[in-house]
This record gives sequence, structure tokens and C-alpha cells, in this order.
Amino acid sequence: MSGGLGHGSDTRGNRGNGNGGNGGDGGGESGWPPGRRARIRAERLNGIDAVEADDDGLTLTVTFLGKAPHGLGPENVRIDGGRRITGIQAIHTSVEREEDPELDDRLVVTVDRAGDTSRYRLSLVEADPYGRPGSEPYPGFEQRYFGADFTFRPDRPSPFDCGDGDGERDGDAADFPTAPVIDYTARDYDSIRRLLLDRLALTTPGWVERNPADLGMTLVELLAYTGDRISYQQDAVATEAYLDTARRRVSVRRHVRLIDYAMHDGCNARAFVTVETAGEHMLLPGTFRFAAVDVHSGDPQDRPEPGTVIDDGDLAVLDEHGSVEVFEPVTAEPLVLREVHNTIRLWTWGGEVRSLPRGATAATLVDGWADEGGERDGNGHGDGRHGPGRGEGGRGHGGHEHGGHGHEHDHGQGHGHGHGHGHGHGHDQGHDHHHGRRRALSLRAGDVLILEEVKGPRSSTPGDADPAHRQPVRLTSVTPAYDAVEDQPVLEVTWAPEDALRFPLCLATLGGPDCGPAADVSVARGNVVLVDHGRSVGGPPGAGVPGAFGRGELPATVTVPPDPAVVAPCCPPDFGCGDREEGNAPGRLVGALTRKADSGRLLTSDDVRELFTVVGEAAALRAGIGLELAGLRRTGPPSGDGSGRVVPSTAHEQAAALRTLLAQSIYPGIPPRFRPRLDRSPIAQAVPFPLSERVAAGQADRLAAIPGRLRQRLVELWRSARDRDGLADGEIGELAVVFGLDVIERFDLRRHPVRALRDLLHRSDELLAGKQRRLEVLTARARAGTVLDGHLAWEIEQSWGPGYTVGLHPDEPELRGPASAALAQDPRAALPAVRLHELDGAPGGDGRVGEDDHVTDDGHAGAEDHAAGGERGTGAGHGAVWSPRRDLLESGPRDRHFVGELEDDERLALRFGDGWHGARPAPGARLALHYRLGGGRAGNVGAEAINHLVLVREAEDENRPARTDEAPVAGVRNPLPALGGTEPEPVDQVRQLAPLDLRRTRLRAVTAEDYAALASELPGVQRAAAELRWTGSGQEAHVAVDSEGDADPSPRMLAAVAQALEPYRLIGHDLVVGPARLVPLDIALTVCAAPGHQHGQILAELYRVLGSRRLGKGRLGFFHPDALTFGEPVRLSRLVAVAAAVPGVVSVEVTRLGRLFRGSDSGGGHSGPGGTSHALEAVGEDDSAIGDGVLRLGPLEIATCDNDPQRPEAGRLEITLGGVR
Repeated sequence: MSGGLGHGSDTRGNRGNGNGGNGGDGGGESGWPPGRRARIRAERLNGIDAVEADDDGLTLTVTFLGKAPHGLGPENVRIDGGRRITGIQAIHTSVEREEDPELDDRLVVTVDRAGDTSRYRLSLVEADPYGRPGSEPYPGFEQRYFGADFTFRPDRPSPFDCGDGDGERDGDAADFPTAPVIDYTARDYDSIRRLLLDRLALTTPGWVERNPADLGMTLVELLAYTGDRISYQQDAVATEAYLDTARRRVSVRRHVRLIDYAMHDGCNARAFVTVETAGEHMLLPGTFRFAAVDVHSGDPQDRPEPGTVIDDGDLAVLDEHGSVEVFEPVTAEPLVLREVHNTIRLWTWGGEVRSLPRGATAATLVDGWADEGGERDGNGHGDGRHGPGRGEGGRGHGGHEHGGHGHEHDHGQGHGHGHGHGHGHGHDQGHDHHHGRRRALSLRAGDVLILEEVKGPRSSTPGDADPAHRQPVRLTSVTPAYDAVEDQPVLEVTWAPEDALRFPLCLATLGGPDCGPAADVSVARGNVVLVDHGRSVGGPPGAGVPGAFGRGELPATVTVPPDPAVVAPCCPPDFGCGDREEGNAPGRLVGALTRKADSGRLLTSDDVRELFTVVGEAAALRAGIGLELAGLRRTGPPSGDGSGRVVPSTAHEQAAALRTLLAQSIYPGIPPRFRPRLDRSPIAQAVPFPLSERVAAGQADRLAAIPGRLRQRLVELWRSARDRDGLADGEIGELAVVFGLDVIERFDLRRHPVRALRDLLHRSDELLAGKQRRLEVLTARARAGTVLDGHLAWEIEQSWGPGYTVGLHPDEPELRGPASAALAQDPRAALPAVRLHELDGAPGGDGRVGEDDHVTDDGHAGAEDHAAGGERGTGAGHGAVWSPRRDLLESGPRDRHFVGELEDDERLALRFGDGWHGARPAPGARLALHYRLGGGRAGNVGAEAINHLVLVREAEDENRPARTDEAPVAGVRNPLPALGGTEPEPVDQVRQLAPLDLRRTRLRAVTAEDYAALASELPGVQRAAAELRWTGSGQEAHVAVDSEGDADPSPRMLAAVAQALEPYRLIGHDLVVGPARLVPLDIALTVCAAPGHQHGQILAELYRVLGSRRLGKGRLGFFHPDALTFGEPVRLSRLVAVAAAVPGVVSVEVTRLGRLFRGSDSGGGHSGPGGTSHALEAVGEDDSAIGDGVLRLGPLEIATCDNDPQRPEAGRLEITLGGVR
């Protein structure tokens, strides 16, 4: 066996102390203290004396300083070192024990491979939890002798003398480190502390103090504590890096955002509130809100009894005695209250209309005259505004019966042209003496009414009214009309199909104890306002009037941390260039104040306040610079009175403190992220209203309708000119705006108006080609979801006239969509009800968005952010407004957006942009916070719960009690319960739903089933089917639509479906959308009747159950449109079963079952001509269908068999009834 390296041995096997060359028993020549081995043996410790390698290089012999311990295995042998060959592992161990107590035991170790000629180190250590060699010495081994150096090539001796080992030791130092192996698995306080003490035992062997009060131990424990915290941070980061292990709500939210899953933080509830007033009154935005108060849980003797109108002081008292939920208007606009709108009767036309059926979208309201005088001016002008479709009349009032019939039926009182287009030529149904009288009702398109049943239809008593028979509707048109028979002015109102009645609404009935006629069973309620749950703090978030709510309460503020100071370089410019950095504002200010102090001049209190503003008060105080007021160090906000003594008091100390401040600012630690958290919770989460998609869609529809409205207007003017022999100056000016003066003069409109109008009508497309192309561009932008701002109305007014701008401004109520959609909220679209505005005096600069850069999402100055519902601050002394977004991925460098992230403690943290995705707040800027508290299921109050109007007081009036004469309100109520309040989505639920959301959400239509499923989700579509067809050059996706109800889908609906499917269309697919293809059937039955039954009754019942009408009690006829779907075959068994179920039928035989028209294709139901005998030639008995028992249809076909003599092309059913009577 060849000798290795032991403790102090060289490559020739000479013994010494190889553990760093420290210690040994040889003494004398080696120069190390003698007797250490003896002391180790005397202390009954163990150690390694030497390690020798065999010639094969695979066997190592370890000699102990004493007896070998028990339990040694390969997992306790650690071999480090090597240059080319590393990672050598022990695969087998065996102990050779000596019986003589004076002799040392040996350990034979077999390794997996031989090493190179460099130095290695073998150590006996404890195994780690994974069964591998660790780093801690084996129990019982002395910490300096648990390992020894050796080499696998002892046959290559060193040429140097053994006593001259300096050169060898220098080389060895490069071969193998003498420091102990660092345990990188040490992560907790105890292991890190032990690792530090082991390290210090080597580097500073003279320090042996282990008293906890020792300064060295204090530093060691402080470093161990810091390391433990760092390890915790690393573990926390590793835990939050995966969705399955993440614990923080913010981490889970960001993880699922990567797969387009919108984790919601809850949503507040909405409700419609009606206000009953005793007179006309207007409440300004930001001066009122509503409250649902429940004081029944308190002591009855101490229970307050608030009135209908209260103020914030009363609200604070009610908060202490019961449960209070505050609701505020969704839109910041004035609330105009009119007494005539409290209760509006529904007109029955003399008892002929006793109810509105389910699905109704129109009604007639009882109107009246506001004054009996019927005043008007000499020219017949009303007070309407000019323009088509809204009654901005030149010679008539749109609110009168003369202006009651206008374009698209979207006009109301003061908002609609009559047949004479507001020029006094409309039809007043023979009552010209009413012309010019002002109507009592002041309804317009966009207003909301609540239809409510107030009496029981049977008993005619209010107590029997069904509370479920209440529904809000948003009016789409208001047309004044007149009932000449009853001498009664009325209003014809309509609403959107989405607001169609969900129940039959009774208007008049026969009931009561005397079974007499009972009118006004149902009424309409006006003075309706949409509110949502949440109490504003520091001013309404969207009103732009900070401090309007909260009785003068000042908003909370946060300060953006200042930038670190940057000083100018000391070196001269390279090559004479002077475009070097000269430092930033903090660096320049600190440098100027330092030079001032170095010159012997003392700093003033104004200098220190400026330092607080630019550098930050905390940084200045940390450096030792501050102000003393009455002997106390100032810690509050700086005052502007110029008082306070600067500390330190001498110029020399001030200069030193400024240099310290400059050093701390230039070389800061890890700066904390600017992520302020709101102190109060819960923060209300609200869905923006109205939704930008709905507003854009409404604008697109109105833009697309402008050419059609112009043509209709030309027809009206042509008829007017023909009847009156000329046009008025106002009408000629209206046409001059559209066509231009040169066209008007060329067509000689004044001298020959009839011929000129006819020519303009025929050539309008040619003359207005440029304007129509511009309309197409604007329409396409709106259909793509872009909300066109208020400048659009100005452009349309200049190019088409003021009458065509109605309904285009994004704030118009007509664009807010149906009333039912206002209560249907998606919590994933909700944003925190938080707004921030920059206070004046906040510093800007360094390329960041400052307080004077009034920009919006698209970078255009002055535009409003309608999608988020935000408004720019209008109060004096307030800068730009920051609006919330769900994320900042689509935000630009100049977009003032932030993200509100809900923490685990239900507090909201605000995250701002980095200057690329979203603007960065200016350093040192002060931001005022305006937010709302509330949301969740607490806002889902029941009907009739919101019963108080809360008036907001100014600070000087907050002690004055509320009076009803300030707002003459007699009652406040919510006829319908508040809906939509949702709690934040649980984290566990997100972990379950998010990974599968990709499969549930269709982002692209690839197959025919995708097109059908996407079309079926659209409003107004009952069902849809699709198929892909190869045209020879590409594929066409044919989509068939079946609309709700019995009518075929309108061209407008088909266009809307095609537009909605366009974003999902696969590249290469041509989209074709059409109605369902109805296939008329020809069916003949032979029925045998049982004796004793009337054949007429049996025959009538057979035609009824096999017809296409509703049977009552929710039953449908066999061929009712809702009973059959696309591609559903007609099965002979079902047909026989339905007929056989009729009482009195013994047997049924189908003698003919097939398509009605000979050779009809899949579209035969629409292509077959009507009205001729040869077109109705029936196909003979279809033996194939009867033999197979089923008549199969195509994927886009629906069977129909109306058996209507008026529409023979819709199917034929013949029944031959036999049997004994």
C-alpha cells in the first residue's frame, strides 16, 4: 500500500498535520505545538491521522487517532477536491479494529473511480436528510481532525526537499482550499449561527468568547437573524412562483392573468330608486345619496325615527343604532324631480287594451296639459331643439301631437319631428286647437320607467298586488299622440327587446266585491335613478369635486418617494463635449445648500422645507437635518409660516449633515416599491357604467342610420314643398349644410323646390359620396369597440347638420342600453371605486407625467375617459386624475392608470406604471385619494329597503337639521331588490377554475359548432346552427339564426350577428349569416275514433296539438317554432304518439310524410313561390320517410307545418277521421 497524505505529511508519506498545516505531535522540526494528538486521545475524542491510497486508486485506508466509531458507512465519507476528476463517492466501507488499545483502528474505503494527481480531502461527516454526505463533522470527531488531505498518485514524489515545503504549499493552496466546506443548506437561524461560529474559529482562533453579551456574539446572532430572514424571503418567493403553491391573493391573481383568467375582487350591488316629490326640484350631482336603514336590531326605547330626508349627521347617528347601507347615483348628473312623474297611468284606449302581454315592448301613457292656455308664439314655434328625429323643430314642438311621428320613433316631448318634420304639417288627429300646448309629462328617450302592479287583478286591492310584477324599462322612443274619442293626450313609448316584459301586466279588470271595473291596476313610476352600493370617502370618486361627500372631510394623501440624488461628474467633458449629465433636482439642491453651509452661512427654515419637499422629509431627518418648534423636533407636515429653528445650529454641522444626506441619497439601499395601501376597507368594486362596448355599438347604429334619415327627410321636404308650394328659409339652410351652397344654387332649390328635391333624392349617394365614406370609417371604428368622443358631434353637425347629432355624444342616456342590462353585472369587469388626483405644487419633471400634462388613454389632450367612467377634476387647485384599470398591459407611457390589488387582509394596494406600461407618478408628487367603502353581498338589500334621501352638507351647514323644503321629497323606495353584490372570488376556487378556463372560453371559431355556439350566445337569438362549405376557392361558414318569438330575424339582427361573429372568424373562412331555412311538410293522417265521441271535437283537438301554436299551461303544439330545432328530424313515432294521446282516438296511421314542394331543396321553405296552383303541387306519399320512420332534415333546416289556409306554403296537414260515431 502506498502512503498518502496525513496530518502534516507531504507527498512522500511523511506524517505531520495536513489539516491546514496546523498542529501535530512531531513538534520540534515542524515548529508546531507538540502534544495535540495526546490531548485528543485524553479527551476521548476522535480524528483522522492519515489517508493512504492503494496502487489501484480505488481503495483508501483511513487511520484514526484512536478507535474507530461504530456505524460508519459510505454516507459518512465525503471526498472533495480534484481538478479534472471531481465528485468522487464512496461505495463501500469496512473497519479494521486493533485488539491492542495502544494501536489505532483503520477504515478501508472503496471509491467509484480514481482521482487525478491533484490533492483531495477525505472527511467523516454526518449524513444529510437525503442520505448523502453532509458538512457537519461526525459525532465525536474533533472539528480540526475530522478530515485529512491525500492524493491518488503517491508514486510521483516531489523533487523538493521535505524540509523546504514552501513551494509545495503554494501549489497546494491552488489545488485545494484550506477553508472548511460551506454548508449551503444552512437556512435557519441555528444552522447559520453554527456555520458562522465554525468559520470564525478558523479565521480568528483567538476569539473564544461565547457569552451572549459579548459584542462578537451579538454580531454573529444579528447576521444569523438576517440570514434567516433572507432565507424566508427566498422560500416565500419560491412558494409564490407557482399557482399550486402560491398563498398570497395577489400572486394567484397575477398567475391566472397569464392565461387570461380575470380573478375578480367582488362587485357592489345596483338598484333602481324612485323618488316621490311634492314639486319640481333638481338635485345637483355630489349633493345627495340614498340609504337603507335598519334600526330594528337596537333597543326599542332608544330607537331613532328618521325622516325621509336626512343629512350626514343623521346618518352618523343611525350608524350607531343600526345597520346602514349607503347607495350613491351611478352617473354624475343632475336628478330632475317632477311631481307628474311620481305615478303615470297607463292608457287602455277606452278599455280595449286591458293588459300588456308577456314580451311587450310598447305601452301608452296618460299625458296631460301643463297649462290650459296652450301658449305659443306667432310662428308656431315650440321649445324643442332643431333637428330630425328629436323634435328640435323649426315650426313645431316635438312634444305636441304635431311632432309626434318622426324618424325611427326615437323622439319624445321636445325631441321628435312630426310628419311635417316639426314644421307644423304633422297630423294632430283633427284637433288643431291643441297645437302649441305644452305637455305635462317630460319624458324622453333614455329615461327609465318602472312598470308596477299596484292592485290585485282579482280583488282590486293594493294588498293583493304581486311584488314580482315590477320591471324597469329604458325608453327608446317617446311619441306624443292624442285620443280624439276621449279627448285625451297620450304618449306612445317603446323600449328595447331586451327589456321586454317577463310577465303579463294587467291594466284594467273586473274585480272587487261588486265585480265592477277596476282601472289603474298597474302604473308606471318615473323619477328613477340608478344607484349602487358604496359610501364615498374624501369626495365622490368620479365626480371631480373633491370633498363633496363626507361633510367637508379632507381626502387622504400619499406622497410619491423622491428620486435619489444625482450629482454632476467631477471630470471635465470628454473631447470638449458639453452634453454630459449635470445631475437632477435633488442633487443640485443638496449641492447648493452644502456650498452655502461651507461658506459659513446658516440654513434657513425655508431651505429645510424645500429640502423636505424635494428630497423627502424622512431622508432629511435620517441625515440629522430638521426643524425645532418650541424645543421639539418637528415630525408633522411642514408649515408655511417660516417659523422653526434649524438643527443642527452651526454651519459646519449643517454641511456635514448635508454631505451625509447626499451620500445616503446617491447610494441608497434597496428602495421600497411605491405601492401605497388604503387604510380602510372594504373598498367597493364597481362595473363601469355604461359599458364602452354598448356605447360604441349605439354610436355605430346611429351613424349608420344617418343616410337613411336624410333620405326620409328629403321625402318629407318634397311632400311639404309640393303641398305648400315652396320651402322655408330654415329648411333651405338645413339642406345647404348637407349638400353645400353651390349644389343648392345649381339645382335652383328656391325657384323649383319640388324638382330640385327629387333630383337631390335620386343623386344623394353621388353628391354625398365623400361624407358617406367618412361615416363608414367612423361606423367601423365604433363597431370595433372604440367610443367616439364629444368631437364627433361637432364633426357631424358641421357636415350633416345639428339635427343628426342627437344620440352621438357618449353621455347621452339613449346609449346606456336597456334597463335590464344595468342590473346585470359581470364581477370580472368590476374595478375598484378609487380615483386619485394630483395636488397643486407637486413637482414633476424627469420625463414623467406631470400635473400639467392633461392627457388620456390615447395620448390626446383634453379627451375624457368614458370607458372607466372617470372625469377630470374641475375644482381649483387639483391636477390630473388617475383612473383604475384591471392591468397595465394596454396602458401607454402617458396614461395615468393604476391597478388596485386586493391583499389577503382585504386592504387595497395601488400599483402604478413603470413609465412604459402606464405613467409613473412624478417624484415627490402628492396624490389625494377618493374612494368608496362597501360592496359585496351586504348591498343586496330587499325591495322597499332604500327609504332615505341623504343630503350632503357643506362644512358650515353640517349642524343645521335637514328640512323637506330643501328637497320636497315625500318618499323614497326601491321597488325591486338590489342585485349584483358579490364577494371576492376565493383563491381555492380560482385554482380549480383557471386551468380549465381555456377550454371553456372560445377565442376563435374553428368548427361549425363554434360558430353556432357563439351565435346562440347573442341577445335576441334563440338558437343557431352552422355548417362549413367548400366553394372551390375557399370555405364558407353558413350560420342560420332562429330569433326569439315567432317572427323571422330582421335584417338588422342578421347584420348584428355577422358583426359579432367577425372577431371570431377564422382566417380563410367567408361568413354568411341568414335566417333559419324552414321546410314545409305535407302530412296526412288516418285516425280511427272510438264510439261515443264527437268527431268534431276529436278533429279540432288533433289540429290543435299537431299545430304551431301554444296550448296553454306551458305546452306547445307539435310544430311550434320553439318545439323544433335545427336539423331535428320528424319522427313518425312521435307524431303517432301525440295524435294517439288525444281522448277518443283508437288508432293513427300516417299515410303521407314528406316535403311539401316537389324537388324542394334545403331552402324550399323560402324559395317556393306562392299564389299559383302549380307551385303548390304536392309530392306524393313519401314511401322512404314512412318506411324509415323518420324524415331527415339538413343541419340548417327546421321543419314547419302551420296548416294555415292563408299561408298554404307554410305546410299542410290532412286528417281523415273514421269510426262509429
